[in-house]
Amino acid sequence: MKFAFIASTLALLPASAVFATPANSRAALRTASSLHGWFSDLFDVHTDTVEEEIEAIAERFQNTITNDIKGTFKAATPVQERENEMNMLSNSNFKHMPTKAQTGVEEHITRFAATLSQQTYDLYNGVIPKIAMSTDQHEVEVIVEGQSLFKPTNPTFAAVVCGDTMILGWRGTQNIADGINDFAFSPCGNMAIRKHAKNVKMHGGMASLCSNDIVTHEETLIAECKKRGIKEIVTTGHSLGEGIGQIGHTILRAQIQDPNSPWSELKDVNVRSVVFCAPMTTVIVKDGCSDETSKFIEEIDQNSCVVVYQNDVVPRAYGYLSFINDFVDDTIPYIGPYLMDEKRMPSFFIKKGIEKLAKATEEQVLAAEAFQGIVSVLSNYFHPGKICFYKDEFAEPITLVDKGAFEKNSGKKGTFRSVKYEPVKRKDPNPIEGELLCHGAPKIGIMYDEELLH
Repeated sequence: MKFAFIASTLALLPASAVFATPANSRAALRTASSLHGWFSDLFDVHTDTVEEEIEAIAERFQNTITNDIKGTFKAATPVQERENEMNMLSNSNFKHMPTKAQTGVEEHITRFAATLSQQTYDLYNGVIPKIAMSTDQHEVEVIVEGQSLFKPTNPTFAAVVCGDTMILGWRGTQNIADGINDFAFSPCGNMAIRKHAKNVKMHGGMASLCSNDIVTHEETLIAECKKRGIKEIVTTGHSLGEGIGQIGHTILRAQIQDPNSPWSELKDVNVRSVVFCAPMTTVIVKDGCSDETSKFIEEIDQNSCVVVYQNDVVPRAYGYLSFINDFVDDTIPYIGPYLMDEKRMPSFFIKKGIEKLAKATEEQVLAAEAFQGIVSVLSNYFHPGKICFYKDEFAEPITLVDKGAFEKNSGKKGTFRSVKYEPVKRKDPNPIEGELLCHGAPKIGIMYDEELLH
């Protein structure tokens, strides 16, 4: 993930990252009128009115951003030391791979999913001329390499087959257009899941990208599945691609179950997602949920897995604000020198820019009606299924579930919200560079090493 995405996150935090997430035991959608207790639960801010809580939240963001402006920014890490640190994970895999109990697939399929997630980046960037993922133990055939006329605006899509498994993968954030898609987060019903669309809402930007690739390539994908006797389709991706992959799982499952869809010819094919490090993409509206839709939601839950590493902030968006705010607290002192490294901008202008951002941020948060309206909608995003969480590259991954902010962020053992932000205690890497490491680590730590592929 590029620093531009982090900068955008920091700039948008008060207005758009205050999103809390329900999960399997999810409550009904929250509205602005029911947010008073939720604010207290999420932020540990106990005041008499919503207005006072918003002012307190604004003050925290204001203090977070401005406290270090009058002082001296911490020194940036030397460029070579930073590059060495960033390359650390590329030299070896994690000590422990995710288990089949966590992902639902064999280890080699998980590793191919991570490899495809990386190679969609490499294909886009011109690092490789084509997808190549076979190992001596497992043959992988490429069905679709989705570089097209829309390459500048649409994430790369690819489809490969290993044995009786088809893997569909999407590229993560690489350019400005991707960033726009990341933040097109209006929860929307989608006609591709027609009978469930009133109750299952998905990230609008990612769902449109996913629908485009599926409808573009469906004849090829369906024909290859039938010809090859495919038993399972696994959707995958990293970052933005992860979000599209999770939505792809939902859309394909619904299409296969729809007797009027050409995908219904694959009624015996299971669909699941094994994805890496992305924001939450799904909202469930419980009111009027039929038994059929409830079963559909349960199937999505049972066949979804997202891999998360350490302090990665992206999977905490949009719902885990206390974690994100702790990251911002830890990061602010390093923003100036980091930008100076990248843009050669004098520190005076950096400080003035942050002062301006702080003021605009405070005013935006204090626009209570708009703030509450955004929160009342987006607080309902969650991660379906299992979360395979790595504390570090040497630890065995543990399985967590996302119970959402409406569980009061109580730190219940085994929940996604029980994992708190851990401040970066050493200078190298600093928190910003640490986030870059965390965000890329699962993909790099699980994928096959290049020398094993052909």
